[in-house]
Amino acid sequence: MPDPSSTYALILAGGSGTRFWPLSRNARPKQLLHLFGGETLLEQTISRLEGLVPKENILILTNAQQEAGVREVASMLPPENIFAEPAKRDTAPAVALGIGLIAARNPDALMMVLPADQLIQDTAAYHAVMRDALATAEKSDGLVTIGIKPTWP
Repeated sequence: MPDPSSTYALILAGGSGTRFWPLSRNARPKQLLHLFGGETLLEQTISRLEGLVPKENILILTNAQQEAGVREVASMLPPENIFAEPAKRDTAPAVALGIGLIAARNPDALMMVLPADQLIQDTAAYHAVMRDALATAEKSDGLVTIGIKPTWP
């Protein structure tokens, strides 16, 4: 397992808030809703990182409309770890911004990029997969992508 102090997580917590309309809105997207249990999907994402990434190394990137809600839900993180994108530019530019933010803190950081709106119930299996992915990324000095093999187009 890579050194946790040099491991960072970038959580992407933006979006338009239209997928679960009328429950979700621009300022309250699905990751800020209590859809599966007592925690929001964003809170579940942060909780899943316990034991993998120190809280001070978890950064969240959101948008200006959702920043207040994200800060409220993620109050367990340092406030300086929550960023509102200057402009909505979708995933690739958000990841590039996150890379820059993390590199400014630690140029040798190992980082993972996570969506804030996934439902993952088997935390032990998640930790095993993420530890393997982090070790592979560190060893190869490369990018590791994790996904589910599609069964239909």
